[in-house]
Amino acid sequence: MRTKLSFNLFGIIVLVFMFGMNATISAFMYTINFTGSGASSTVESVIVQNLTKNTTVTVPAGAALILTDVITSIDKLNSTSSLINVYPNPINDKATLSFYAANAGNTAINVYGIDGKKVAELNLTIAKGENLFQLNLPKGVFILQVEGIGFSYNAKAISQSTTISQARITFDGKLTNSKPQKTKAASASIEMRYSNGDQLLYKGISGSYTTIVTDKPTGDKTTNFDFVECKDADNNNYTIVKIGSQIWMAENLKTTKYRNGDAISTATGVIPNDANSNYQWAYNDDESNVTTYGRLYTWWAATDTRNIAPLGWHVATEVEWTTLLTYLMANGFNYDGTTNGNNVAKALAASTIWHTYTGLGTIGNDLTKNNSSGFTALPGGYRDYSDGGFYSIGTDGWDGCWWGSTEFNTSSGTNGNLNFNFSGLNIYHTLKSYGFSVRCVKDLPMTEQLNITMVSIPAGMFIMGSPISEVGRSSDETQFAVTLSAFRMSKYEITNTQYAIFLNAKGIGSNGKYATGAFPTQALIYAHSSYGLTYTNSQWVPVTGYENMPVIFVTWYGATEFATYVGGSLPTEAQWEYACRAGTTTPFSTGNFLTNLQANYNWEYPYNVGTNTVTTYPGKTQAVGSYSANAFGLYDMHGNVLEWCADWYGTYPTTAQTNPTGVATGSSRVMRGGSWGYSAQSCRSAYRNYRYPSTYTYFFGFRVVLVP
Repeated sequence: MRTKLSFNLFGIIVLVFMFGMNATISAFMYTINFTGSGASSTVESVIVQNLTKNTTVTVPAGAALILTDVITSIDKLNSTSSLINVYPNPINDKATLSFYAANAGNTAINVYGIDGKKVAELNLTIAKGENLFQLNLPKGVFILQVEGIGFSYNAKAISQSTTISQARITFDGKLTNSKPQKTKAASASIEMRYSNGDQLLYKGISGSYTTIVTDKPTGDKTTNFDFVECKDADNNNYTIVKIGSQIWMAENLKTTKYRNGDAISTATGVIPNDANSNYQWAYNDDESNVTTYGRLYTWWAATDTRNIAPLGWHVATEVEWTTLLTYLMANGFNYDGTTNGNNVAKALAASTIWHTYTGLGTIGNDLTKNNSSGFTALPGGYRDYSDGGFYSIGTDGWDGCWWGSTEFNTSSGTNGNLNFNFSGLNIYHTLKSYGFSVRCVKDLPMTEQLNITMVSIPAGMFIMGSPISEVGRSSDETQFAVTLSAFRMSKYEITNTQYAIFLNAKGIGSNGKYATGAFPTQALIYAHSSYGLTYTNSQWVPVTGYENMPVIFVTWYGATEFATYVGGSLPTEAQWEYACRAGTTTPFSTGNFLTNLQANYNWEYPYNVGTNTVTTYPGKTQAVGSYSANAFGLYDMHGNVLEWCADWYGTYPTTAQTNPTGVATGSSRVMRGGSWGYSAQSCRSAYRNYRYPSTYTYFFGFRVVLVP
């Protein structure tokens, strides 16, 4: 017996199978699970946008997102009755199929894949009432068809199994003569149409925290939301997004107060371009605009020392706007997927509200292709200081303008700009009395801001110094046992680029002195025009081509000040040797010899009886990381530059020590590791050098440590 309903289902499957050109056949099914970390480990819900297809679904807590390019007709075939149920659904390895048989007798259960092929069947005589079956299905989307005497049902099942290869149905028994209540699945799932390459945007929500993640999944995966508090003085909570190494607010600032609780004033009419003009406005003085677009601020308000940014955040600098642009260009966020040129505007702009435009690659050309970065920029407009007018908001406007905290000159500040008919992110310098939007960036550890990679060095014990039998040892290398706590050390020597950022951030002039630092009378560094830093146009800049070389001509004072700036210190001599040895007891972490392929030193003088295939050595510093790392993952511990340590130079103790810091006083500071101009013997793990802390030369550099 075949009812009209069952005929329609069978017809759908057959027609889809026969006429696949008119319906999309699934080639995959991806399961996306969600987790939380940081300020919250709970994910209450996830709003998922398929930016390519312009569709949205909401995934509740504990549910998975199922991405599949399923057949349109079958996609709509959920259970046709409360009298049939599959649970759990999605299925992991096995599930229960239950249905109510209106009459006893012969019953057929068929399972079809979404290509229309039957993958399992069971024909048997059952009793009236609720009947249970065990269902085992391989990964995929399936249609279940049940036909009996006087009843017919169908249901859809999704399997996430990675262990079942063959579909199977087995009878579990009969429960009751009464009609069952439909059982809720133990673990729900939400389906979404997806094609490989579609751009997805996930907005994870946990209480007051909201984090955006963008992705183009290519298989099953778990997506984690790093929840970070971003709350201003008005208690507004903001959505955040991580782009590259930066964490940005994904909406515009709305606060009417500074961090200390002082109100940010507002004003009417013409706004003078001076430090007293620290004002804010709702666009058009209409508070209803604030929820969507945030507020507009003068540069003076955005940079007021009372601070308008949420605690732990700051108004983006010009460098940070440039870093954002550089990351997007380098990682294929241009509208055409290339890495050439500045065409990232669509990746930053929200997929709604912007004014439309036909120009290729512009924000206004097909808004559904916008926001692949999750930045979610809206056209918040601006306030003109000269007439007090508000311009360019929403679909009737053109612009999104955001202040940067960097001052260009006494009258102008930096701002980022997006325009509906432009394809790029523009960075301008504009009069400070304009009213612009503000985006803030999360305060990151200074090591992260300067791209200093830190390596975790485990706690341990080692024998410091060298054995009497070691060739070329010095008398000051007497061995003793040392126990050290865990610490972190910079993976590479500090580079010219990293040190220049520090000097310029502290406003250190051509004399290299840091007037408000710990050593105000001491020079931190001296300019070197060949392969160091030069002082040009009131800025320290690396010599072209030497940006990634270790900084040189730096004094112990300069190394110490930098280490303090990034929240760390110079390594103690014991930490340095322990990190250099990385578990070895040989003269070098590379073994008994150091070749020209292993370090930058004077290759004319190999160690002991070793030889080099090349003896013409570079004669200057090389880019950090040019040679292989040691077992701890540290580079250039032998050669390149001598590295300053924290300790005064002195005689080693004769008894075991825990976390030693050297002698209490002295005249010279310890240096370790040898340099590009030294012999291999002077690059040994145990080799000790020392200099007055004010000494500088092209051999001297350093690295930093942090205590966990």
